[in-house]
Amino acid sequence: MNEQDKAARFSAQVDQLLQTPAHSMAGDPFTDDDQALLTLASEMAALDFSAQSRFLRQARQPKGANKMSHSRNGRRALVGLALAVMLLLFAVVVISPVRAFAQELLQSLFVRHDSNTMTTEPYDPVADPTPTPIPAPESLPDLSVADAAALASFAVKELTHLPDGYRLSSVYYDEARDKVTFLYLNDAYLGIVLHQEPAETAETWTIGPDAVIEPVMINGAAAEYVQGAWQWGEPTVPGAIGSTEVVWQNNDPHQQLRWTQDGIAYTVSTTVGQDQGLTQADLIAIAESLE
Repeated sequence: MNEQDKAARFSAQVDQLLQTPAHSMAGDPFTDDDQALLTLASEMAALDFSAQSRFLRQARQPKGANKMSHSRNGRRALVGLALAVMLLLFAVVVISPVRAFAQELLQSLFVRHDSNTMTTEPYDPVADPTPTPIPAPESLPDLSVADAAALASFAVKELTHLPDGYRLSSVYYDEARDKVTFLYLNDAYLGIVLHQEPAETAETWTIGPDAVIEPVMINGAAAEYVQGAWQWGEPTVPGAIGSTEVVWQNNDPHQQLRWTQDGIAYTVSTTVGQDQGLTQADLIAIAESLE
């Protein structure tokens, strides 16, 4: 077969492929190059060039479409990253300071002194240095609960759960601070004191720098518990009567529990130590009985 015959046969074979793409070329005497060309022609003949074909849909797609798709994906990634950064900044700039501010408000109920010693007015010590809680100056009259409730600008609450043997002994109202104080005593004159006053003008309690502040919860409100008290030190001048210095003692049995709720600051304190049968859990239960 000369070259002219081969060319004619190759042309006829391509025509056959265009008419019948599945036509087999087995047994046709072509060179490797001719066979490769016919294989390519067969594959192209089998392509779907209809309007619904994926090939034409891709061919009709604008040249920049893929780039635009990648660009959109890139923009989405950048937007996501920007949102993540904004959330992080919000957490750092807003949430943290708010949390710190709330903690600062809570901590302001107990104010740490810069030293475990503090100068005060001279005091003539007595045989028993353990202080009995003094709820208010002696000049304040003892009132009934109804009288105090009528004088205060807020709803006055009472402790409804007390340890056995304790009862309400005195009620005081401090007009200058709009503060109501209840004193509960037992037969041994051991006391539990309840203070309540507007939080915005609440009196702060000074504690030693070594005092341990324990966070607790009172009826869902954040509170703080401290054990310890200021005790009178030795006279400044040897042989003198009284002292002008108090010393913070963490081992003092005095217990204090403070919190704010609905704009009112509450303090429950006692000289009864945990080793005397009044535990921190007991004090919390007492505080949660406010009604």
